[in-house]
Amino acid sequence: MKFSKSSSRVLILSHFLLNPIKNDSAASTAIRNYLLNKTKKIVQIEQPFLESKVRYFYKLAFVDGKEVSEKKLKVVKSPLWVAYLLHSLIAFFEVFITSTKFDIAIACENLSFLAALPLRKIGIIKKLVYYSVDYVPERFGNPLVNSVYHLLDRLACYHSDVNWVVSKEQITTRFANGVKENKSSPFNIVPIGYRLSEIEVKPFNQIKYYNLIFVGTVRPAAGPQLIVEAMSKIVKRFPNVKVTFAGGGEYTNELKNLAKKLKVTKHLEFLGYIDRHKDLIKAVADKSIGLAPYVWDSKSISMTSDPAKIKIYLACGLPVITTKVATSWPIISKSKSGIVVDYDRDQLVRAVGEMLKSKNKYKKFKINAINLSKKYDVDRIVGNALNRIPD
Repeated sequence: MKFSKSSSRVLILSHFLLNPIKNDSAASTAIRNYLLNKTKKIVQIEQPFLESKVRYFYKLAFVDGKEVSEKKLKVVKSPLWVAYLLHSLIAFFEVFITSTKFDIAIACENLSFLAALPLRKIGIIKKLVYYSVDYVPERFGNPLVNSVYHLLDRLACYHSDVNWVVSKEQITTRFANGVKENKSSPFNIVPIGYRLSEIEVKPFNQIKYYNLIFVGTVRPAAGPQLIVEAMSKIVKRFPNVKVTFAGGGEYTNELKNLAKKLKVTKHLEFLGYIDRHKDLIKAVADKSIGLAPYVWDSKSISMTSDPAKIKIYLACGLPVITTKVATSWPIISKSKSGIVVDYDRDQLVRAVGEMLKSKNKYKKFKINAINLSKKYDVDRIVGNALNRIPD
């Protein structure tokens, strides 16, 4: 689909955990930023998932690349059914009152698609994209809620003009889970990325060579405990080593207690949640290695998704140590932009040693990471995806 700066109009609908008004790296906001100078008008509607700490709905409007209005409303967050029904109704109403016909709408999950579909039926939306950044057969523990989630997902797959997914695994898993291929709209792979033009990669002489980093929610499934368990052995070889945790979560205190028990507290730094994308980039950019030791679990979202933490490491020029969980691990291994291990303490220790034992070898890993990151420039990804939408 071709966009005209003088006439094209785009609608972006999304739900969030972390406030995308501050978080420029959110998929919805990354799409908006790419389109700002390529379209006449953009309307972006953002609503919080019930587990988000944010309690506000946001509606932003941009004309000729400049923000012209922002609306903020407090939302109902319980009970679940009432809250999400109201979300769809509010989104529908707020789009309807804009008195704008949109050339394209991008719904970033199935709840947003539910609001957008009737708008297309009445002619307010011309083309409708369903963009799902995660998918797993058992998304919710409650069977009824899980069934409704998959009902909405199938509805979106069948009634969109095109389906965007972040990995091929999301396509095959859907088909195995009952989504009919012959009923679905075309699937395009649109991976997670970052705007590389806004990220300054630190040269080798400006990084903290013995400072590693873990980005994201501190939860057992992401494997931060493996890092702490490995620290005593890593410290024996590299006494100056340090790991920074940039992310929050209820598991943080338990992790701190584990560090205290293993007597490695002084080698760990906990920054908590970092809301602003620029601040997160700053925290990552001067580190040496990005850690993503996910726990293998066939029910985990990470098994079919494209975790942003790995992409942010690459964008900042950090080689990666990860497990065989996230869908990007094969290309990490093949490109030698990192080391892939099993979820095993000794393998993690050896991988860190392999990267840090020789600065010349580390530099090769870093160069490979920088080269691989170019594949995930968000402007390139979004531009290609939009151009593949039929007129």
